[in-house]
Amino acid sequence: MAAASIISMLVTFRKASRFVAAAGDGLVDDDEIGLFAVRDIREGEVVLSVPLPFAIAPHLLSDESSPLAAPVRDAKWNDQCIFTTVALLQLMWTTSGGDAYKRYLATIPENSAPNATWRGKLSTAIKDPSARAKAQERREYLESTVALLEQGIFPALSTAGVAVPDSREARERDVQRAYAAVLSRSIINGDDANDEPAACALVPVLDLFNHADDGAVVAQLKHGEHFALRVTATRDYKKDEEVHLTYDSAAPPAPFVGVDTQGNAPRCLDDWMLHFGTIPQPLDPNRRCATLLLRLSGASKQMSRRSDAYSALHLSPDGSANFTVRLGGKLPPALLPWARVTAATDDELERAKDKGSFRRPLDPENEISALDLLEMRVNSHLDVLGSDARDAALAGSPTSRDAAEQIDASAAMALLNLQDVLHGVKEWYLSSEENLDDFAKERIKARKEKWKHEAEQAIKRRGGEL
Repeated sequence: MAAASIISMLVTFRKASRFVAAAGDGLVDDDEIGLFAVRDIREGEVVLSVPLPFAIAPHLLSDESSPLAAPVRDAKWNDQCIFTTVALLQLMWTTSGGDAYKRYLATIPENSAPNATWRGKLSTAIKDPSARAKAQERREYLESTVALLEQGIFPALSTAGVAVPDSREARERDVQRAYAAVLSRSIINGDDANDEPAACALVPVLDLFNHADDGAVVAQLKHGEHFALRVTATRDYKKDEEVHLTYDSAAPPAPFVGVDTQGNAPRCLDDWMLHFGTIPQPLDPNRRCATLLLRLSGASKQMSRRSDAYSALHLSPDGSANFTVRLGGKLPPALLPWARVTAATDDELERAKDKGSFRRPLDPENEISALDLLEMRVNSHLDVLGSDARDAALAGSPTSRDAAEQIDASAAMALLNLQDVLHGVKEWYLSSEENLDDFAKERIKARKEKWKHEAEQAIKRRGGEL
């Protein structure tokens, strides 16, 4: 696929809600979000390829003509810093350079959501020792990364003519944005056991795939002249069929999302919880993972910053077909999320409805409002804090007690992150007179206060505080 078509398609995606990727380009229609085949695709065929110049990739480490090559090679890397740095370099370098990257990287939000775990106040906001330690660890990582970059990378950027922020706070914000981009948009290949150097490609188009665990296409980062990333079909596709990105537990980590088909949590479980505001729950190995992966991008006329938040909700599926949830209601275009779940059994849906997890069955033909989805997210975390399994773990062995404490920490931090998201959503609606009447505005406000109260009570019952 030509580089120009990738860029034009990404730009179009910002205006429409359906994106198409295959051996051609063009939009099919605008009623769904996802990547859809524009023709029949055979197993093994390349569904999408991203040329090396249009992905943030390891060529920065080897391109002698780049003024950034030497400081990148000479930096004292640690495992967590390298990909953040590569992403940061490319983001700053290209957004100030005006080259072909600029239009491609315009798809990356200017500001990530203010994540509670990055803020120093979280260390005192949550009394749970495990949660507090994790928050402090993440804060120290951010500070150490910035300090490392200040030793050689930021000066090299300045020498190369890139505008580097003067304040430490602004530099931390840029590093956080780069790190969030790596976590959500990167393909990483490498084999430490065989001393194979890891390589990272940061590809904005990756966010457009709905993520599945049951096989669809697999993404690989390749070193070569023509492309840095390619996505290959693992089965046949029909025209207009949605293409899902899958993750293989035996393969090097792809984007830091998901749970493999055996129900195993990824090694980045802490990052999932810390950066996306939730944590995948342990699953029955005999059942497939069901994930609702929700991306919210919100902005209003009164808000100068754009927020991005990700979350996942796990249901108990029966292994039946995947489908995309379409979000109804009067949503502003910038707040149009995308989501994918696997179908649950009728009994499981009824039980979820009885708990108030959502107001109507998740059906392919049924629209569900953004507020209902947010309510599902809140209830899923509250259910974790009050679960019988968690209580049983506390009464068990030291190992199980540690696991229960981690559940507490995860849910508490997730709820704090969620409150940030809810606040942004509420503010958008309350500032948009044409979208909702006074009754609806008050309903949103009341929901937020109710959720906050329930979260506080649930955490206090576990010996913590908000």
